[in-house]
Amino acid sequence: MGCALLVRSAWGDLAWGSKQVDLHPGLTESEATAEFRCTNTGPDEVVIESVIAGCCCLSASVDRKVLPVGESARLFARFKIGQASGVQAKNIYVKLRGAGEPTVLRMVTHLVELLEMKPSRLSWETGEEPRAKLIDVLVQPGVNLRPDRVLATDPRVQAQIRTVQEGRHYQIVVTPGSTLQPFSTQLVLGALVEDTVIKSFATTAEVRSRPGLKQGAYPHP
Repeated sequence: MGCALLVRSAWGDLAWGSKQVDLHPGLTESEATAEFRCTNTGPDEVVIESVIAGCCCLSASVDRKVLPVGESARLFARFKIGQASGVQAKNIYVKLRGAGEPTVLRMVTHLVELLEMKPSRLSWETGEEPRAKLIDVLVQPGVNLRPDRVLATDPRVQAQIRTVQEGRHYQIVVTPGSTLQPFSTQLVLGALVEDTVIKSFATTAEVRSRPGLKQGAYPHP
């Protein structure tokens, strides 16, 4: 594992086997779990007062808080993957009794990029013809993913999925009912991964005010 990382202080010597753990969960896993180990290598007892996760999607706990000389503890961190993708770096803060600054542990979860949406968002200007526009959904090589449905959070927008190449290339066809007033809506794409797990991917469609156009002076398309 390499050299242990040693925290030296007046309240004891706490050595961490590693302060960073890198994880590579599978496509269908909903949670990633990391384990950190520490040992009291000093002459005095060490007390872990608190363990704080750095975000709401992360939880952390330690199996023992009082470490006599020579004793060890294990800290577990669990990251709920949800709809996250890419590299997710999360911190855990360990506060020792009598210490000033907490020890910072880092959990890095490497998630596979499942798909790419081009463009990343759609827009129309007020008064523009409310014609359909497309978002290309490109499934990454080696990923078994099939879009299942797409929903717009605003009823003024219609969205549907079109297959270009099964398993590789899809299109979201987005049509606003009107462009007379500016508004924004979220498009949520639901997709089946590995034929077992539903993942959601979000993007935005909006009607933007035309530059220089006064409020109430929207032209008819």
